[in-house]
Amino acid sequence: MPGGYTGKIVRVNLTTKEISRIDTAKYEEYGGGHGIGSAVFFDLVGHQLPFEAFDPRNLIIMMASPFSGTFMPGSGRCEVQGLGPGLYPFEWFGHSNFGGRFTAQMKFAGWDGIVVEGCSDKPVWINITNDQVKIEDATNGIWGMDTWDTQDEISRRVVPGLKYGEWADLANSCYTTQIPAVVCCGPAGERKSRVACLLHGPGSQAALCGYGAVFGSKNLKAISAIGTG
Repeated sequence: MPGGYTGKIVRVNLTTKEISRIDTAKYEEYGGGHGIGSAVFFDLVGHQLPFEAFDPRNLIIMMASPFSGTFMPGSGRCEVQGLGPGLYPFEWFGHSNFGGRFTAQMKFAGWDGIVVEGCSDKPVWINITNDQVKIEDATNGIWGMDTWDTQDEISRRVVPGLKYGEWADLANSCYTTQIPAVVCCGPAGERKSRVACLLHGPGSQAALCGYGAVFGSKNLKAISAIGTG
């Protein structure tokens, strides 16, 4: 990873179901994390502002840093950007962040970040497994779960027969002892509460700006990432 970057950001449109890539090289000068996420946001939708946080045009961006996936202290933080419903009545651009394993697994999967736009016509979750990114159905039991049960259930679906600490075959002879890193909203986010947070792991939260409600407004329950790179 030259300079700590994988070289690509995944862009997921929940309305059209299109999955594409953004070259990280264009944004490396912004340093990663909040810098790159902010630059991407204003490049993609800045010319369309103003609009509200629950508008499908709003983006939810999760960005790693060049040090994510290394032993550098504090390198696990994940920056989250977009218009924040919690900033009501001025739903302007804001950011939050959370710790844990998500940025490391995203980088191991080969991505510097993820940009989500649009709105699904039904509840979904995003499954990142190495270079494979899929939009999965969340109507079959996941929508309505709390954040802890959501992470457990998605982990079981990504790694069938999950046994902690044992080798799992992800795909194409790619093996790991890790479990997926999942960030999700709970029932408050599904109901678009303006104080809804995003949660990853046992308690790492992006608690500022109400981004759990942005997930809910897009019918997005969770994003799961796991990689073997």
